[in-house]
Amino acid sequence: MNTQYKPSRILAAATAAALALSVVPAAAAEPIGDGVAPTYDEAYYATVDYYGNLTKGSMVKSYITNGVSTLTDYGQYDEIKNLTNDVEAVSRDGKTTFDFGSSVPSHFYFEGKTTAPFNQLPWTLTISYRLNGVPTRAEELCGRTGEVEINVDAIPNGSASEYARNNYTLEAMALFNQDDILSLEAPGAQVQLIGNLRAVLFLALPGEEQHFTIRVGAEDFSFDGMTFLMVPATLSQLSQIADLSGKADDLEDSYNKLNAGLDTLLGALDGMSGSLYATAEGLDELNSARDVISSGKGQVYDDLDGVIASLGDLETSLTPASGHITYARDTLSKAKGSLSDLDKTMLEVQGDLKDIKSLLSDLKGDFSDAQNLADDLKTDLNRLDRSISKLKTSLNSVGSMADTAIGQQVVELPTAGGTVKVTVAELQETLGSAAQLYQAYLQAQANPDVPFTGEFSEFITYYLAQKAMAEAAAAGQEITLEQAVAAVSGQSAQLYQLWTMRDEFEQEMASAGTLKSGLSQIASDTSDLLDKLQGFRSSYADDLLEAVLKHGENAANLGTTLADRAGALITEADELYRVLDEAEPRAQEALGDAAALLDAMTNSLSAMKTFAEDAQALLKQSGSLLDEGTRKTLEGLAATLRKAAGSVSSTRDIRSAKDSISDIIKDTWNEYRGETSNLLLMDADAEAVSMTSEQNPAPSSIQVLIRSQEIKEAEQEETEQEEKAANKGTFWSRLGRMFSDLWVGLTRIFR
Repeated sequence: MNTQYKPSRILAAATAAALALSVVPAAAAEPIGDGVAPTYDEAYYATVDYYGNLTKGSMVKSYITNGVSTLTDYGQYDEIKNLTNDVEAVSRDGKTTFDFGSSVPSHFYFEGKTTAPFNQLPWTLTISYRLNGVPTRAEELCGRTGEVEINVDAIPNGSASEYARNNYTLEAMALFNQDDILSLEAPGAQVQLIGNLRAVLFLALPGEEQHFTIRVGAEDFSFDGMTFLMVPATLSQLSQIADLSGKADDLEDSYNKLNAGLDTLLGALDGMSGSLYATAEGLDELNSARDVISSGKGQVYDDLDGVIASLGDLETSLTPASGHITYARDTLSKAKGSLSDLDKTMLEVQGDLKDIKSLLSDLKGDFSDAQNLADDLKTDLNRLDRSISKLKTSLNSVGSMADTAIGQQVVELPTAGGTVKVTVAELQETLGSAAQLYQAYLQAQANPDVPFTGEFSEFITYYLAQKAMAEAAAAGQEITLEQAVAAVSGQSAQLYQLWTMRDEFEQEMASAGTLKSGLSQIASDTSDLLDKLQGFRSSYADDLLEAVLKHGENAANLGTTLADRAGALITEADELYRVLDEAEPRAQEALGDAAALLDAMTNSLSAMKTFAEDAQALLKQSGSLLDEGTRKTLEGLAATLRKAAGSVSSTRDIRSAKDSISDIIKDTWNEYRGETSNLLLMDADAEAVSMTSEQNPAPSSIQVLIRSQEIKEAEQEETEQEEKAANKGTFWSRLGRMFSDLWVGLTRIFR
């Protein structure tokens, strides 16, 4: 697609956009707001039992209203509590609204009880226990003596949102009073002593599966439970990880290109190794060939002596060839004169052959005229044959023609409406229909269930009326029985009158049948006579004509063929003389050139003999030096190529090292991009996603705090009177009451 636009097109587009905006009514525009919106923070508090099963869950949202009188939140809650004032929450279809009217608080808090966020957390937490290495129920550990092993399995939750999977970190913490324990082990954790308290802290990166283990030795075991904190990592230093992750694709792309280039280079070097060895072996073979040549040079010198002697013999043999060519030129001149005399004699005979051929042509013409007469006679006989066949065909169709003629005969019939002209075929069809109606009439009278006592004429009217009503219904029309009867009354009266005249018509048809039978007999007798005439013509006429013309025409053709062949022979002899007459000067010239060529070849052979003798002397003088130099050159070059090939063979080690580095890079990269954790997918600058609904704007902060059930003796609970006496007027008192059972252990940690 062409993405370049001319300035004129841009100006036209801008003008069109301005015109389009100018015609929009002012009332259609959205009102411009003041840009002030509330901000809020989300905190999800949950308590789980000894093993990680949810027992309570609440979402607390704290707002800085910035003067906004109406707050809207999206999410499904089991129960909603206003923790700031007495404004009632209005909830419908997952949407909750607080309308403060004119009394807008600067800060606002509400609690929504819900278990939904717990199932969408980025980790699923499972807790199990062992006593002295034996799996034990948590309910049986309180007050026991020995080593208690607490195991926490944090498994990534694939159904969590992408933001939570890539940005949440998990902190797991447990506190132990050093005065109450005998030993403490927590592999992989950071253990800190704070006063007399031992704090155990574990950390899991985003998307990382972790298994935490704490071993506590005690004489009277008790446990305040595990505390889990899930929060997005938003430290500014983590933005460098986001930058690294953002450049991951470019880095990976560049690395793949580098890797492919190394593969190509190493592949080429691998191919060169084989080629270098092959070249060295080829040089060895050349050196071997040099040895063979060096060993056989004495024989070459001997053979060269033979060649020099042969050149001398050939020179001696070619010397008399020039005289032989001169003799051939004289013989060619004599042959031309003899062929000229033969040509003149044959041309004289050619005139006599023309007269003989003319006589034979006249004779053949006479036979040709006779043949034409015979052909005309055959043509007439063939016409007679075709006429007989047509006549036989016409006679054979007399019966059907009689039927057609009788069927097309027009009959005038008196009817109720006057005289009507119809053909016999139409009358037969009408009477056939009337006969069928009459049979239906007889069946209706014989049927006891539906007796019909009227006349046949009434039955015809009834039948035709019913048919007319059915046809009208099929055409989408509707007529009454009276209308149908009125419409067919003329047709029914005519049909009945024709039925009454059927006897007279049948007598007429019987007379026509007799006439048809007589015509058919005449046609049969005539056809037999024509068959006999046609048989006589086939048996005698053709044979007689063939016998008269056969022998005379063959004799004339034979004489003409002989004359033509003699004439062709004379023509070819004359042509041969003409060709020889034209070619003889060139042949004489060619023979002269051949004589000159032989003289030149003789001189060349003499020069070649001298050259061979000089070359032999030169080879004998330089042969030993040339042989030794070639041997040293080939051996040195082969050794150099083998050393180069040995160096290239180390590419296998280079490739192995490259593959190892490549595997390390890929494994490390994949390990922190989802295989073991999502560290490189973290984005400290990403907008937070609400845990209750993505329809909510991004919260300023998010935290998830989970506390497991304590393993200790039950403490004295507050009485109902003390709860009623508590201060109900402030947010902090209500918030404290809401989480008193949840965080009582946590508040005692720092006592």
